[in-house]
Amino acid sequence: MIIIISSILTVFLVGLSTGGLLVSRRIDPHQTLFIVVGLAFFLFFYIGMFIGSKLLAFVSHGVMSIVFGLFCLALIGFLVLKYDPSFGYVKQEPVSLSVFIAFFLLLGMEVAVLEISLWFSLFATAIFVGSLFLGFMFMYQILHRHRTPQILALIPLVPLLFIGLFKLI
Repeated sequence: MIIIISSILTVFLVGLSTGGLLVSRRIDPHQTLFIVVGLAFFLFFYIGMFIGSKLLAFVSHGVMSIVFGLFCLALIGFLVLKYDPSFGYVKQEPVSLSVFIAFFLLLGMEVAVLEISLWFSLFATAIFVGSLFLGFMFMYQILHRHRTPQILALIPLVPLLFIGLFKLI
């Protein structure tokens, strides 16, 4: 039971962080962006779960957890380097999009190594989209209420930091 709760919490925090990363000061994302990101999450999370179920004989849960934790910390470094005060973290670049695809694949692989059913991906997608919207609304309110949001722009990286540290422990 604790494994399922941990997986749900991880998906929730990933959605919260991703939603916060979609906010920028100049461009307000359209509602279809949430649908596209949610569908991309479902697709690559499901593919990652399929690949992870095949790797179950070769990779242990501990190794997959360490790889996912290190990827979260590397993703924080990548996003800090790519940050633009006007356009935010996520720009429509192939490099940024491929990093998020790899992130969703690794999350699916990590959940699959825990031997959770593939049907969990439907439930995880609903949790992800809900937390994506919450993270977006939270960061949107923060960035548009404060005049100097330079340090506040780092808030979406905090859930990734918690996930990375939690997975490495």
